[in-house]
Amino acid sequence: MTFSQTLSATAKRSASAIGPTLRRFLSSVAFSIALTGTVIANISREGSFIEENLTKQSLCLFAQIIISWCIILYLESKSEEPKTYYYSYKRNLIAFGASILLGALFYVALDGLTFVAGVRHLCITASLLLLFLVIPNINKEKGFEMYLVRLFLQLVIAAIFSAVVFLGLAAAVFTVSSLFSLNVFYDFYLKLFVGIFGILGSFLFMAGIPEPGEDISYETYPKVLKSLITNVVTPLLLLYAAILFVYFAKILITWQWPVGLVSNLVIWYALVGTGVFLFIQPIAHESRWVEIFSKYFPVVIIPLLGMMFVSMGIRVEYYGITESRYYVLLIGLWLLGSMLYLAFSHKKRNAMLIFALAVLIALSTVGPWSAFSVSKWSQNKRLEGICAKYDMVQEGAVTPSDKVSQEDRKEISAVILYFERYHTLRDVKLLPDDFTLDAFRELFGFEYDPYGRSYVINISGPEETDMSLSIAGYDYLFQFEGLAYSEGPKSRLSQGDVSIEYDVDKQVITAYFKGNEEWSISLKDHIFEIVGGSETGTYVTLSPEDMVIEAQSQNLRIKVIMREFYGGLDPSLGEVLIYNLRLSVLVGVSGT
Repeated sequence: MTFSQTLSATAKRSASAIGPTLRRFLSSVAFSIALTGTVIANISREGSFIEENLTKQSLCLFAQIIISWCIILYLESKSEEPKTYYYSYKRNLIAFGASILLGALFYVALDGLTFVAGVRHLCITASLLLLFLVIPNINKEKGFEMYLVRLFLQLVIAAIFSAVVFLGLAAAVFTVSSLFSLNVFYDFYLKLFVGIFGILGSFLFMAGIPEPGEDISYETYPKVLKSLITNVVTPLLLLYAAILFVYFAKILITWQWPVGLVSNLVIWYALVGTGVFLFIQPIAHESRWVEIFSKYFPVVIIPLLGMMFVSMGIRVEYYGITESRYYVLLIGLWLLGSMLYLAFSHKKRNAMLIFALAVLIALSTVGPWSAFSVSKWSQNKRLEGICAKYDMVQEGAVTPSDKVSQEDRKEISAVILYFERYHTLRDVKLLPDDFTLDAFRELFGFEYDPYGRSYVINISGPEETDMSLSIAGYDYLFQFEGLAYSEGPKSRLSQGDVSIEYDVDKQVITAYFKGNEEWSISLKDHIFEIVGGSETGTYVTLSPEDMVIEAQSQNLRIKVIMREFYGGLDPSLGEVLIYNLRLSVLVGVSGT
């Protein structure tokens, strides 16, 4: 088939789908048009100010599209009525009415567009989207995976088709505006993009939503997608799993848990891997890579999730639960339960896993178990625990104290900042109802300082430094980069008989000659000697001379050059905080 014939066939199929799609999803199409118009109206506003009401309307209309899909698909799956105009419009009328009612409730719930309202709306919308995926397959034992493949394929087709139309029209408009000297502003192209994807794109996607009961044959699995998953995606995921296990072994050997990094690595790998796992079920036996992944992925991910829980537990112990940590733990628990189900269940109904996730996300937005209630409870407990250490709680109220350590002052300020930013100060149980941040010092006895800047001497190297290095008289050059972010406690480089080691935790540079320690210096002591007498809260710039340390040992001549330094110093603790450090160490061996 030639390109023109293919284009003609695609046009005919699209044209023939207009009527059936309008009859089937009339209410959804109406909401899509309304959403597109609302977004364009928001773009048309002068300046960058976003009208709150239009934003709320856009969020609600997007949710209403998904609600209408869910209701129509549910009614179709439960109905034995004939496919006539009357019953199609009847289902659309029910979907339209229910969507209007729920949309109005969502609009009221979005009052003020606060953090809590926004997260709650996002979670409910995500839950509805997951229900849209499973409603036609909730009672089926097979076919769910091919249904997902069909939806994904239709989404890609709709996006490509819309992108081609947008690029063509945008090119035509640009050409006309250039040739005839017309003033077409950039926001026109943004509106054109929203209009095409919002109306045409959504319509094309809806045109390809399978009807409940439709038999989607495995033979219709796209060859391009099959080849991509078989030859690229699954081998990469297996490689990534191997990397995570090596990293896991390193953590167990060194017993150092980089708590922020592990959770992100594992949770995203597990989510992507679960999605791919569902996609490959129809072709699980057509490739060795796919078969291995399908068989072992649920088992392999379990110990990695255990590593994530330990890592997250350490962070929660120190800083309490927040909404982001709550959802990481929630998704982690769902993944753990799903992997156990997939690993040990003989009769698998994968649609139920997605349904369970939809229910969990919905439940996380309301009640005493919600992300918001649990987070506020945890942060209140965190604040109460710190204040109790210094006997600052008397009869349920805070009393000022000047004995609080600098670190705990920072933590108390951080808790107050959390409530002020994401909730309200009235949610802090220890604070009076009329408390404001202006009264912080009077209530607690010290300054409000969530970032710890008021008691730290901020230190940086000179802005302009001659980075050229003269190696005359030296035999070896060692370069240390990004030491503040090194994962291990020590970085060690070796050349010939000489080794240079930097201990990140102790901030000590040590030189070794023929395996024996020859010389060492504490950067902490060096920096403290220079800036220790400065006042807290000030900024100190090191001189070029301060950035160089020269020494002579029995066998070595050593020159340490701090090519870049940025950090701080807490005089009360004598602790140097290094945020960024780059070192060059020149070493000469005596007698050479």
